[in-house]
Amino acid sequence: MGVPIPAQQMLDWLQSHYMNVPLEWLEACLEFLQQEYQGKNISIEQMRMLVKEQWLLVDLKDLQCGCLPDNIAQSLNCSLPDSYALQVESFLDVSLPVYSQFQKLQGLENENVLVEAFQSTQANHVNLRPTRMLMMQVTDGVQSLNAIEYNTVAQLKPDLPPGIKVYIVI
Repeated sequence: MGVPIPAQQMLDWLQSHYMNVPLEWLEACLEFLQQEYQGKNISIEQMRMLVKEQWLLVDLKDLQCGCLPDNIAQSLNCSLPDSYALQVESFLDVSLPVYSQFQKLQGLENENVLVEAFQSTQANHVNLRPTRMLMMQVTDGVQSLNAIEYNTVAQLKPDLPPGIKVYIVI
């Protein structure tokens, strides 16, 4: 393995990228990676990417290392004052009916739902759909709150798996 990277140096790097982890978890992660890649020449940059991959896989609730301002979940309407790395617990497209989203999740989509009772008299009938708006349940591992996608973010899709991490950048 290349030059061992001190845990505190890695912790500082993670925090500079908005990833908060307990020092104990990081030390265990570094030990695991050193065992996994024993005898291989791994650079500091490669080790950072390997630690980041482990962070992407971990459930932030298991780490219990929050980063959001205290009691933000009790605020009715607020904007985050800084940038954060959070975990998405669920997505809901609030611009669509909940019933149709539930049917899609259950694999019960049916083409008959799209049939209209009356034929459109317009030759070039355009099916207008409101702009997408996602509501997400997000957590920093300690606090959970609802977040709204104010402007559409192409990379966010309602069918992404729970546990995915997102950067909220101000």
